[in-house]
Parts: sequence; C-alpha cells; structure tokens
Amino acid sequence: VGEAVAYYSNTIRGKVQGIGFGFLKLVYTKPEGRIIGVHILGEDACELIHYGTALAQSGKTVQSVLGTMFAAVTFHELFKSAASKAVLDLDKARWIKMIRTLDEADGKADGWIQVESLQKGLADFGVQSDDVSKIILPAEKEQEEIKQSTVISRVMKLGLKPRREADPQQREGAGGSSAPQAGVRLGASKAPATK
Repeated sequence: VGEAVAYYSNTIRGKVQGIGFGFLKLVYTKPEGRIIGVHILGEDACELIHYGTALAQSGKTVQSVLGTMFAAVTFHELFKSAASKAVLDLDKARWIKMIRTLDEADGKADGWIQVESLQKGLADFGVQSDDVSKIILPAEKEQEEIKQSTVISRVMKLGLKPRREADPQQREGAGGSSAPQAGVRLGASKAPATK
C-alpha cells in the first residue's frame, strides 16, 4: 500500500486565496495503483470527499486520475497532484525491481551492477541507446561496476517509464507489441480520459 499527499497551499486556488492549511492523501495498492482510500483535511473537504469515494468504489487507478480534466481554480487539482506523486512512486518501485534483477544476475546482489550487464539489461528493458548513454556516463564505461542507486537516480531524472513487469523471463518471451515499452519519457503518452 502506498500513500501520496498533496497540499492545499500548492494548488492555484490555495495560492490565490492564501490558504496554507489542508491536504489530500490518496491511498493506493502497489504495484497496480488502484485507489483504495482518500483522506482530506481542509476547506471544501466535505465536497471533495465524494469524488474520492467514487474513485475508490469504482476501482480507479492513480494513472486514470491523471487523464481526468478538472475545472480550473478548484481544489480538485489536489487529486491530480497526489496522483502524479503516486505514479512517480510506482514507477520508481518498478525501476528498482528491474534494476535489482540486473544486480542479482552476477550472483552477488551487493548493490553494484556489472557495466556490461547493465548496458545489455537496459537495452532488453527497451531503453533507447541515447538514454543508456545518459545513464552510464562515458567514464563509467571503463569501470567494471556501477552503483545500483546511481542508476535508479539517473533513470528517474530522465523521466523514463518502466515496464509493468520486471520478470527477466517475461522480458525474453515478451517479443510482441503487447509488451509495455520502457524508455518512454513522461508526458509522451496520454493517459486514457475518464468519465
């Protein structure tokens, strides 16, 4: 279970009205991102909670909230802000799982990945070669290993979207167009709109 919090003070309406108190918290399942609860404290909470309840009862995901168009200058912006944070959290967890499989491949699982294995693994994950060169810097190609946390940090800074699954056996057998692609930049694909 994950939680993502958005604060009233960070919304357009909160800034315009000088509201510094209040928050909305989305509670969601991992790794699916299905919304299972909403907590709201602040102005108009009694009106906003109805939308949050509808999201939880209908089984919507945090990704689907990103595809929803909200009226300007309303606190509904809190839902989108919290959902964005939740999606980043889910993406990071998927990348960690995928990168960890590369670390475990050498049998040591010590937090360091063989540079050669990392290059091949990132290509297998569908990361484009120009992005691989931003993850593994030229000076590091001469080294034998690179730290796992460094790789994850660089992947997240690039805004690459991970695959849904991190199972190496699935990578080898995926082959068709049904396999989600990694290496797609955030914002490059549109989330489906909800009604």
